[in-house]
Amino acid sequence: MFCHQVLPVADDALRKHLLRMTLSLVIGVIVGAVFAPRLIDLIATPIGGITRLQAIDVTESVGTYMLVALVTGFALALPYFAFEIWLFIAPGLHARARWMGLLGIPLALVFFLGGVAFAYFLLLPTALPFLLNFMGIQTIPRVSSYVDFVTGLLFWIGIAGAKSFGRGDDISFLHFSEQISQMSLSLSLSPSLSLDRPQETEPEGKAAADLVAQEYGRYFGLNVGIFRGGCLTGEHHSGVQLHGFLSYLVKVAKAGETYTIFGYKGKQVRDQIHSADVISAFVEYAKNPRPGGVYNLGGGRENSASILECLAKIEALLGRKISYTYQELPRAGDHICYISDLTKLKTHFPSWAITRSLDQILEGMVRTELPQ
Repeated sequence: MFCHQVLPVADDALRKHLLRMTLSLVIGVIVGAVFAPRLIDLIATPIGGITRLQAIDVTESVGTYMLVALVTGFALALPYFAFEIWLFIAPGLHARARWMGLLGIPLALVFFLGGVAFAYFLLLPTALPFLLNFMGIQTIPRVSSYVDFVTGLLFWIGIAGAKSFGRGDDISFLHFSEQISQMSLSLSLSPSLSLDRPQETEPEGKAAADLVAQEYGRYFGLNVGIFRGGCLTGEHHSGVQLHGFLSYLVKVAKAGETYTIFGYKGKQVRDQIHSADVISAFVEYAKNPRPGGVYNLGGGRENSASILECLAKIEALLGRKISYTYQELPRAGDHICYISDLTKLKTHFPSWAITRSLDQILEGMVRTELPQ
C-alpha cells in the first residue's frame, strides 16, 4: 500500500483554508483599489508630489493603479494568510508552540509595519535626492517605474523587518522518499542519489530538490536539513484510499465500508511515525543544524507492520471485523518492505527519539475517529 502522508490537495480542510485565503486576497485588492489614488499620492510624497512624475505609455497610469491595488491587497491579506497557515498546522503542534505561533502573527505584523515605516520615513528621503541627481543629471521618473521601485522597497523592507522577529536561518526540506520509484527498499540512502527507472515525473522532481537542498546547504553553509520521510501520520491525518492507509483504514471502519488491499497479499510493510515526532526532529535540527544534512525520518523497525497486521490491530481496538477485498495488481512503484533506518538521525541528535508507538498511534486515531 502506498503511503504518502500529506494532506491531499483535494482534501476538504485544505481546500477551505485556500478558499478563505483567496477570498481575503480578493477583499484586500478591492480595498486597495478604493484607496489606490490616495496611496499613490502618499507614495509620491517623498519625491515632491505626483506632479513630479510622468506617464509615457497610454496604459501606464492604469497599470500603476492596478499594481498599487494588488500590492496593497496582498499586504492587507498577509496577516490573515499567516493565521490560516497557523490554523492548518496547529493540530500538529504542542500547546506551547501553538500559542507562540498565534502570538507571533501580530508581533510579526508590528515588525513588518516597522520595516515599512523605516523605509518610507528614513530610507526614501535619504536615497531619492542622491538617486535622482546622480552625476548632476536631473531625473524625471516615470510613474510606473517610480511606484514599482517604492512599493517593492516598502514591501521587502517590511518583510525583512517581520523576518527579524524570528531566527529565520534554519530550513527543513521534507520529501517522501518512497515516491522515488524503486530507488531503494530501505531508507538507508546515500546522499548521492541515482534514478534508474523513474516511473513518473514527480519522483524526479523530489530527487532534484533533494540534491539542490544538499548542494546549497554544503557549498553556501545554509542551515538546510533534508528529511526523507516515510509514513507520517497522526490522529488528525486526512487519509484517502491510495495515500495514508492507516488514517483511511480507520475512516473505512467508522463508515462500515469495505477496504481494498492492493497487491503483495497485504503483507507489504510500512513504518509509521507520528507528526509530533516529526516536528520534534525539526526542533532538534534547529537547535544544532548541520548544513546539507540528510536524514531518514520514519517510525523505524519498532513501528513497522504489514497492512494485514494493522487490520488486526484496528479490529482488536474496535472489537469487530473490518470488511476488505483484495486486488492482485499493486500500485505502480509501490514497495514490498519500507522501513526507515534512523541510525544517523539518532546519532547526530541523541535527544530525539520516537515517543509514539504504533499501538499508541492507532489508539489515538480510533479515539479521534470513533469518539465514545
